[in-house]
Amino acid sequence: MKQIFTFYDSRHDNYCSYCGNRPDTRDHVPSKILLDKPFPENLPVVPCCLECNNKFSVDEEYVSCIFECIIKNICEIKNIKNIRIRNIFERKITLYKKVKELFSNNDIQQILYQEKERINNVLVKLSKGHYKYEFGEPMFNSPDIINTNILKYMKDDDLNKYFSFIKENIFPEIWSRSFINFYQKELFWWIEVQENVYLYLVYRDGDKSIVKIIIMDYFAFEIIWIN
Repeated sequence: MKQIFTFYDSRHDNYCSYCGNRPDTRDHVPSKILLDKPFPENLPVVPCCLECNNKFSVDEEYVSCIFECIIKNICEIKNIKNIRIRNIFERKITLYKKVKELFSNNDIQQILYQEKERINNVLVKLSKGHYKYEFGEPMFNSPDIINTNILKYMKDDDLNKYFSFIKENIFPEIWSRSFINFYQKELFWWIEVQENVYLYLVYRDGDKSIVKIIIMDYFAFEIIWIN
């Protein structure tokens, strides 16, 4: 990722990026469980409290296992090529049995719907982290809309809309990453955390704050706050 030195109001760092409590630690956004080794340099890091860090880790691990199985269309331990996912399954047999049962009885859309709460929990965490990292200020409210799509099933019009670039019409936090990018480019673009693995875009459009996330060139998520 591009290294940008920011000078936004440091008082924003006195709050957990997810809940607003006093931060005890810092958190990678996205979590490394959603990336491939070797990990890229300059991974986004935001302040957070230990409670949020621990709470989200459980869901991120579970959701990453589901995503891997969906994308590769494989659920048997012996056939899992992602070493970290395979290790999770081997260490946590109960989790593996739950995922295997999930895939035995449901198609992809049913799986995404059935596990919507845990998937959305991870998406809210990721989007709040990206918002804080790019805009410098935290977003404590829950999003109003969470859209989940699979790229290969999206129609051309929907793809064009999803990937369109939007000019910022609300000035970003002074000297945040968004401010610096805005000043240099006058538009916002996709940020590649890891090629073909994880992309995100953060912008404001009128009364909306929007985070878009693409995982493994397969899932296309859109998280929206309406102000």
